[in-house]
Amino acid sequence: MASKVKALERLLKFDIKAWATSCMGIYQQKRRTHNQGSSLIFLLKVENILGSNRDFLTKLCYLCRQFTNHNFENMVELKNELLTIKVAEMGAELQSVKDNNGREYMWQAGEKWPRHSPILFPIVCSVNKDTYTVDGKEYHLPRHGFARDTMFTLVRQTPEKVTMALHDSEETLKVYPYKFNLAITYRLEGNKIHVIWHVENTDTKEIHFQIGGHPAFNTPSGKLDGIIKLDNEEPMDSLKSYIDGSHEMTEIPLEADMGIMEISNNLFRDDSVKIHKCQTHRAMLIDTNGEPAVTVDYKCPVIAFWSPFDKQAPFVCIEPWYGLGDPRGFKGEFKDKPLMNHLQPGASFMSKYTITIG
Repeated sequence: MASKVKALERLLKFDIKAWATSCMGIYQQKRRTHNQGSSLIFLLKVENILGSNRDFLTKLCYLCRQFTNHNFENMVELKNELLTIKVAEMGAELQSVKDNNGREYMWQAGEKWPRHSPILFPIVCSVNKDTYTVDGKEYHLPRHGFARDTMFTLVRQTPEKVTMALHDSEETLKVYPYKFNLAITYRLEGNKIHVIWHVENTDTKEIHFQIGGHPAFNTPSGKLDGIIKLDNEEPMDSLKSYIDGSHEMTEIPLEADMGIMEISNNLFRDDSVKIHKCQTHRAMLIDTNGEPAVTVDYKCPVIAFWSPFDKQAPFVCIEPWYGLGDPRGFKGEFKDKPLMNHLQPGASFMSKYTITIG
């Protein structure tokens, strides 16, 4: 770890530990004040300085957590007779799912990827060069938007259900010119976790948004292997993707046989596997006994699968999306992005996906 620290210090020419402490200090202040914009703007500035090298930013984020040696997130725990889950107020992120034997199903963050299950809002993936246009004016958003790095407010909690909310602020309006309410609900039902998204237009004009999930599940073997079984055994198509995270709208044959995808490093050689046009509605991560360890049910237009290429990280993300990033070369207005969602004033959007354990 020390050698990595020195290498980063030489590259950035400043004290990484001081920067990390400052960054976490902002999060701590944010937790106390619920100032929704402070860390968002800070992180945007950092990304503007460092560029969008995701591998480098991932390592930097991990170092921040390691240096400060404390958990800066308020955590809510839900429990029933079969499952215990933990949800952080930062990003309304599902961070832990354990069965009654104590087995952990969620990736517990780390240097290979410092997140667990981020909420993607108001964009999925990226806008070209982190820049988009609304009525001719340019705005800037980092990959997957700002919700995942913003403090939510705890709205309601019962032993088996919690709702957290985020609304527009002075700072969010600088990077996303729409007023909104975003509510995320987690509800336990036996061995199921229902993840419910609710977006409300509180503006006086039409708003445009995308939303998605990014849950990372530990592979049953503890290695990057195994299989994912889909509910469609017919030949399917995926979108042509690239290792930098970008894609085209060109369709290519999905690497699956009778709905079965083999998990390997090679599967993610072009970043994520993106299946669109509602070709599938269920994905099962199969355990070493041939039984489902985790099942994700969804009704969204896109499902994506991802694990960081060449890191041999023992997890796979199964990602339900209502949206896509900008295709390569896209230069249109934000509202005209592929798979954009639109809400008139006072209207709302609601959808969900369900995680089943075992």
